[in-house]
Amino acid sequence: MAPANPSLLFSQSPSFPLKDLNAPLLSPISFSAPYTTGSGMLVCGNYGQEITVEIVKDFHRRRLEVLSEAGADIIAFETIPNKLEAQAYVELLLECDTKIPAWFSFTSKDGINVVSGDSMAECVSLVDSCNKVVAIGINCTAPRFIHNLILSIKKVIEDMSIQVNVPALAMEEVAPLAVSDAAMLAPEEIFHGKGNIKEEAELTKEERKRRRANQKRRFRRLKVANL
Repeated sequence: MAPANPSLLFSQSPSFPLKDLNAPLLSPISFSAPYTTGSGMLVCGNYGQEITVEIVKDFHRRRLEVLSEAGADIIAFETIPNKLEAQAYVELLLECDTKIPAWFSFTSKDGINVVSGDSMAECVSLVDSCNKVVAIGINCTAPRFIHNLILSIKKVIEDMSIQVNVPALAMEEVAPLAVSDAAMLAPEEIFHGKGNIKEEAELTKEERKRRRANQKRRFRRLKVANL
């Protein structure tokens, strides 16, 4: 069964091999929101505060489970109008641990955002972070916006891609070969034998006596050395 709406997709996933690229894909009819009234809530993507991620997930959970067992090649989530719905579908795929790959297709009315006004880039980032998703695209959108939208989707995906063959940090950058223990010592321990490190006012009575005695001994040694 073909998806309900034709989509232009962008995919870089090597995890979705097809035995015959010319063979038709068997896909369940695309998922879309059931929250529509005469006010056009489905079209604009503004469902109101009463529609939450959990409500969207509960509505679609059983049908995703059934379709996952039906032998489809891919599951299509299409005409997605807002970030809330995309988040619900991503969470549902992970919670159900769906083994069939999925594609997501958004709809836009201005060529920049999805129809609800949510950022297209944020929606794509959210979806691309899910390892169940193998393609992201656009459908039910004015043709004049398609080219730039595909380019913007591609840029988000490429910016999020993992870089390979990048040299690891040198070991000494992560774990220095030598670490000073000075930070764990008191000033008296660090400067022991290197002169006075305290002002006169900081000394105790015993320390003053000791300092004067040391000064007298040094004076006597100097006096004897000069004889």
